[in-house]
Amino acid sequence: MKKVSKILGFIALVAIMVFTFAACEEDGGGDHNPNPGGNNSGGGGSGSGDSGTTMGATLSITNEQIWHFNGESNTLYNGSPAIISAIGIDENNRQVSIGGSGNITNGRLTFSIGTPSVLKSIASETIFTYGNYGLSNINIQINPSEAQSMSLDFISTNADSGHGVLGKVRYPSMTNAIISMETVNYIYVDRDVTISSPGGAFDENVSYAAFNMTLRQGWNAITMNITGTQQSGNTTFSLGDSSSANWTNLEIW
Repeated sequence: MKKVSKILGFIALVAIMVFTFAACEEDGGGDHNPNPGGNNSGGGGSGSGDSGTTMGATLSITNEQIWHFNGESNTLYNGSPAIISAIGIDENNRQVSIGGSGNITNGRLTFSIGTPSVLKSIASETIFTYGNYGLSNINIQINPSEAQSMSLDFISTNADSGHGVLGKVRYPSMTNAIISMETVNYIYVDRDVTISSPGGAFDENVSYAAFNMTLRQGWNAITMNITGTQQSGNTTFSLGDSSSANWTNLEIW
């Protein structure tokens, strides 16, 4: 799999990896089980003490195991890089620091963030759209429409010579040429807000299923599941964290 720039944003980066993974598998390469370890949320794993993620006014990630994905396989990560910043995408589609603090020790992540330092209109939120479209550009209803939001696109670290991109994801598995994967997206909203859609298509190749979810004031988790082939895909959204995704360091440049 070719490496791509983190400037795309984590969700767009993951989407590209899904379809590139399909191409690698069709060529006979890749790992059919690149995420063998499962999820370590809520348990101690190989480290000491409690681990897991809590949400509300503060998003708190405690002692969660990190994996490392190089484009073809996923392995346990044991590095201790410094955290540079939590990154979000502003209304002008630019990556910006949104605050928070934490550390990575021997491959385990502890991080917390309260109200993001940058908020934007939820109409320009990109977590539902692979980072390429605002909600106002597709068939999604928002109530109240004046709500403000910010999603944690990824956590930037100085791993891999300053190019560490850390996000929560279950990397691709393939069965009969059909691949599936999911990402967990953490989003802050400044008030309760309902987001719904009858479903539709982002473009001629990627569709999305109907959904209706109420985000509560503070931090929420939305899981995005992508299923498809190299040529096309379908996306579903569900409210809540994933039991099978892991914090993963992407190997990119």
